[in-house]
Amino acid sequence: MIRPLVALTIVQIAVFLMGMTCAVVCIIQSRVDGWAVLAFVAFLLLVALTRFEEIVRKATP
Repeated sequence: MIRPLVALTIVQIAVFLMGMTCAVVCIIQSRVDGWAVLAFVAFLLLVALTRFEEIVRKATP
């Protein structure tokens, strides 16, 4: 069975890669559109996941 912190780290890596991909596509297209919104949402989600990870680490013995 996979441990919660390992699963959380995998999700954080996936969200980071998604955000970076959206940001790169936005830069290549040289305009602000749906890709920029997706990149912004991905980085906000990454911040939330990082805060959640801190809470989980404190609660885990």
